[in-house]
This record gives sequence, C-alpha cells and structure tokens, in this order.
Amino acid sequence: MGTRLSVVWVWLIVGLWASTGLAQPTVGVGIIPFETPVSQASGGERALEALRGALELVPGYVEKGPIQLTLDEARLSYACVDEQPACLGQVGALVGADVLVWGRLAGKDGDWALELHVIEVREGKSADRVLRERGDRALAQLGHAAAEAVVGHRIERAGVLAVRSLPAGALVYVDGMERGATPVDLTLPEGEYALELRMSGMMPWQQDVALKPGKQLVDASLREVDEVEGVEVGARPRERAEASPSRVDLWVTAAGGVVTLAGGVSAAIFGLEAQSRANAAGAAQTPDEYTAQRQPFQDAKTMTNVSLGVTAVGAVVTGVFAYRWLTSDEDEPEAEPVAQFGLTPSGGWVMGRF
Repeated sequence: MGTRLSVVWVWLIVGLWASTGLAQPTVGVGIIPFETPVSQASGGERALEALRGALELVPGYVEKGPIQLTLDEARLSYACVDEQPACLGQVGALVGADVLVWGRLAGKDGDWALELHVIEVREGKSADRVLRERGDRALAQLGHAAAEAVVGHRIERAGVLAVRSLPAGALVYVDGMERGATPVDLTLPEGEYALELRMSGMMPWQQDVALKPGKQLVDASLREVDEVEGVEVGARPRERAEASPSRVDLWVTAAGGVVTLAGGVSAAIFGLEAQSRANAAGAAQTPDEYTAQRQPFQDAKTMTNVSLGVTAVGAVVTGVFAYRWLTSDEDEPEAEPVAQFGLTPSGGWVMGRF
C-alpha cells in the first residue's frame, strides 16, 4: 500500500513538473480602441472584434482590460508626446499587459488601411506596421493580420513621414488615400509612396517619397490658385465704341493721302505763281516794275516751299500708316456681352443684363 502511494506521488510530481515545463507562458495584451474618423467608427469596431477573435485562437495570448481610454485620453492622462512607446506603455502596465496595441484605421469603398503599433510594455519599444486590405472582408482580414503582427512574427520595418505645409490644414493623401491634415506624422512601412496635399483655394502639391526607417520630414509650400479671368458668354454683335488699331491706320492713311494731295496741288499752284512773277520781273522795264513783282514772287516761292514740306510730311505719314494697315489683321467685330462670369480663389461673380 505504501509503495503504491509512493508511486502515485511520484507520477503526480512528474506530471506537475511536465505540465509546468511544457505549458506556454501567458502573454497579456492590452488593446486601445482604434482611432477612426467619426463616419468610420463602425469599421473600427469590426476590425477590433476581428483582432480579439483572432487572438483568442492563439495559445498563451490573453486580452487584459479592456482599456476604456481612447488614444487621446491615454496620451493626456500620462502627458505623452507624439505617442512615445515608453510613455504609452504605462497604459498597458496599468491593466497588467505585456503588450499594448493601438492603431489608426482609415478607408472607404472597401479599401482599408490600418496603422498598427505594438508596444513591448516592459522594454518601452514599439514595432510599427501599416496593413492594407481590400474587398468585402477587408476589415476581418485586417483584424487577423493585426493579430499576427501582435504575435510578433510579421512586423515590417517602418518609418515616420512627418508632413508639414504652409499654410497648415491641407489634406494629406498617400497613394490616393486620405491620411489626415497637416501637420501630421504617419507611420508607414519602408518603401515608396505618392504623396499629395490638397487645400481649397490652393494648387495641388504632389511628390514621390522614398521612406526609410526613422523620421523623414516633408515640408510643402502651397501656392494660391491664380484668379481666372472673366469669360464672356452669350455675346451679340454691336458697334465698337473705339476703333481697332487697323481701322485707325486706315483713317490716318486716308487723311495723309488727302494732305499729300492738297500739298502737291498747292505747291503746283504757288510754283506756277512764282514762275509767273519771276517772268514778269525779268520783263520789267523800270525799277518800279521790278520791285512790284519781287515781293509777290517771294511770297509765292515761300508758299511753294511750305506746300512741298506739307506734301513730304503727308507722304511719309501716309506711307507709314498704309504699311501698318496693310500688314495688320483687322479684328473681328466686337461683341456686346449679355453676361459675364469670373472665378476667384474665394468664389465667383456674375454680371450682365438679364
């Protein structure tokens, strides 16, 4: 009897030792509810449910808590700056967790991205990863992928993309997906991304970014949209209030031609008069007759020279403006606008007769 009891005790001790040695240690996991836009709160809850369900299937992993604090509340409670792992780890320590999980979820139309952070509470170290899924089961798949990351085997190297803009408040798009507004720090896996900033009244800003582990700053200066000139619509022909340059050239050419012609005729008339007076002075028989012809001759000669000068000026003006008129393209008849509209960075305007 005593021998049998001894054997039983030995087997019990061996069994306890074996079970203790072979049992997997328990890992406590604290989960801060995912940060999501208000319109996507239900998506965040579904992803969390999938994460919890997947962790329940992993031996040795037990959720601690649950943690009722949001990320902002946790940050404020411990005065954490920029989600420092050592600081946020205090939230996990409060519920007795070995690992603290938090993340940001964003997406639309079945295209979802989860920025996941896994903090080793005791060491104050963080492993970061961005998970992407598409389709009807995207949220469930994100939850399972997050559970795998929590187990600690598939966390990729990541970097922090610090996006700033002047002015601040621009929407940030990474590979076409909205990720918040500047200033914002985004944790993304190492790789290349298409970054775009959009802001009302500003020109879109785009840049390709090659992200590496560590923190990388992108500082963008946004430019205002140039004011769009007013556009005339529904116009109908009308007489021009002012003549076009080509028509002015034509008028000046015509006037110059008239002046040139008048000057030429005047020069001919006064030239004949001067010639007549010169002939009369040459035929004079007495000094008085010569003197009588001399002054009219001088006057006619002077007028002839003046007329020749006017003719020359008129010819030059006529030539210049005739050349401009012949080489210019006459504008189409101007139209009277029925209505006008214009665009500005802050809105638009409409003006016209209705």
